[in-house]
Amino acid sequence: MDFIDGTDIRTFISKNPEEINNLFNQTIEAFSYLEMNNILHRDIRPKNILITYDKTVKIIDFGFGKQIESYIDFEKSVSLAWRYETPDEFQDSIYDFRTEIYFIGKLFESLIGEYDITGFRYNDTLKKMIIKAHDNRIKSFIDIKESIITDSYVFDDYFTWKETETFQKFMDEVVNIYSSIDTDCEYNGIDQIAAELEEVYKNNALDREVKNIVDISRAFTKGNYRYYTNKVVNVYLLKNFIQLIKRSGTEKKNIIMLNINNRLRTIKRNGENNGFADDIPF
Repeated sequence: MDFIDGTDIRTFISKNPEEINNLFNQTIEAFSYLEMNNILHRDIRPKNILITYDKTVKIIDFGFGKQIESYIDFEKSVSLAWRYETPDEFQDSIYDFRTEIYFIGKLFESLIGEYDITGFRYNDTLKKMIIKAHDNRIKSFIDIKESIITDSYVFDDYFTWKETETFQKFMDEVVNIYSSIDTDCEYNGIDQIAAELEEVYKNNALDREVKNIVDISRAFTKGNYRYYTNKVVNVYLLKNFIQLIKRSGTEKKNIIMLNINNRLRTIKRNGENNGFADDIPF
């Protein structure tokens, strides 16, 4: 384990209340990563969220953590002295990712109230997180990230004209690769997309077009899909798209990822008659 030179989130916020928005974003990003890897923390409290000297959030103490492999793993098998009022699903011995969302929401609600913080940007999102009724609560940390983006940001001049053009031209070529996607096919996160695309660029840097377009489609999706063999992806556009991601901060990456997801959702799902004969199952 890394040595973490920092303090718990409650102590940090007491001295730096202006950092509440930054810490909320980072905490949601961290738990989104855990959710993507099917890991429940199950011991959410201020002392288990540390802030380093450079204001980086670190989640610690996975002693009660659990790897989710089937639905029955959501059964609540630990009883802790929770700081906050428990959600309705505890009556049914359920602890799942919506439960994690509830306790993260209650933690930040407590911090905001305790230190009378008035500059919190994501009040609408927070309200969706702390609904006691399980089925009415926002369902995933991915949805929270999307809600954060639409909660308070004004996008005027957030991206330059060149950045917008880079995104549009490259994603036009990416979407055109796919014929259809299985309904259970998942999307990769923004950092994984950037890392895999960078490998593709290294292998094609001296060419005008990517030689194996499957390498591009694999960077965006994990699961089964069908693709066209006669499509092309421009290496210059690939390079610019990678640079766009790498030069963006967390908030800007979240916006890029939201727009990537919106593009991928326009692709037909498998089982529909697409009318083409040159697509190959993958």
